[in-house]
Amino acid sequence: MIALHGLLWPDEIRDPTPVVPPQVQPDEDEIDEAVALIEARALDDLTGPEFTDRYTEAMHTVIEAKPEDRQLPEAPEPEARPRQLLDLMAAQLLVVTWHLEVRAGWCPR
Repeated sequence: MIALHGLLWPDEIRDPTPVVPPQVQPDEDEIDEAVALIEARALDDLTGPEFTDRYTEAMHTVIEAKPEDRQLPEAPEPEARPRQLLDLMAAQLLVVTWHLEVRAGWCPR
């Protein structure tokens, strides 16, 4: 039903040529800058703690423990991070008040 809802009738299909962007050919300087940017952002060595797949390692441990009837490892507790709660109503009131003051000319924009 969802797929049928997204289908269009032939009379609803429009010609896409008015919205097709024009063909652009970048010059050599732009290509050189793009290559330099890619090379500067690329990493040669993908080893280290930030590239360790801890999820896959934990899954392998669980998979190996199940057939041997070993006790499954305990999941580590997530790190408690302090959270800053945002009062959305107060923020909205602040924005609305500021816009009303700007419209009335009470404060410079």
